Amino acid sequence: MVPHGSGADAHVEQYRTETRRPAGRLARGSALIGSVVALLLVLMPLGQAATVHANTTFSAPYNGKGITSTLLQTLGCGVKGTIPTHPKFTTSTGAAVLVVKTKAKSCPAALGYNWVIAGGGVGYFSKPFHGLSGAHAVVATWSVSWTSVITAGLGPRSTGAAHATSFLVATLYLLDETNLTYLLPSNSWGWFSSTTNGTVSVSSSATVSMFLNQTLVASHSYMITASIDATSYCQASSQGPSVATGSLSLSGSGNSTKLTSLTLS
Repeated sequence: MVPHGSGADAHVEQYRTETRRPAGRLARGSALIGSVVALLLVLMPLGQAATVHANTTFSAPYNGKGITSTLLQTLGCGVKGTIPTHPKFTTSTGAAVLVVKTKAKSCPAALGYNWVIAGGGVGYFSKPFHGLSGAHAVVATWSVSWTSVITAGLGPRSTGAAHATSFLVATLYLLDETNLTYLLPSNSWGWFSSTTNGTVSVSSSATVSMFLNQTLVASHSYMITASIDATSYCQASSQGPSVATGSLSLSGSGNSTKLTSLTLS
């Protein structure tokens, strides 16, 4: 088994203001969060790898570290993004917390629109391990609970345009520390809610299992990382009065989001 260890959770923040409208900005925002986490994993000294045996299931308290990231992107005026509850992963319980909020309203803009993205990632990475060869599988199981409230309005004259979106993404990687490559999962999971007029409120939960099947080399050192990314996006046209607001929290119906188990087989 991977030995238990201690140490402060890793954390990195990224604040960025866009000067142009990026293509596929919602997907790009989520990718930026993941890339910040990935870079931190590569750069962080993690200590000597331990020998691990297959057919092992880990649960709280987890023996690795929590890892978090935050992202704010804005374009134009009349926009605001905040992270009222910064991401935190508690290794003793597997609990993950994060709250992001956005707001956009009409104001004069050269491009004709204003937008804001607020996002974050929260999760866990294991201690390095080695000694496994051949085909192996990793399964990360989350109990994900969330609350999302998004609104979009066009004003009394129904002029302009507004758009609000919330989305969640689960990620799972196996980092090969020996050659600094990422081994990707075999499946994906995400949740999405969007509106261009009106209010959409959601409080829900799901059991999410991410799978990874890869061929390992006994002499290589590996590390498992599993996380949940949450992003809120709002946009309003320069003509109005239009307004959009969004709030997304990793908790819902009195339940919290938790990493319930990691299985290596």
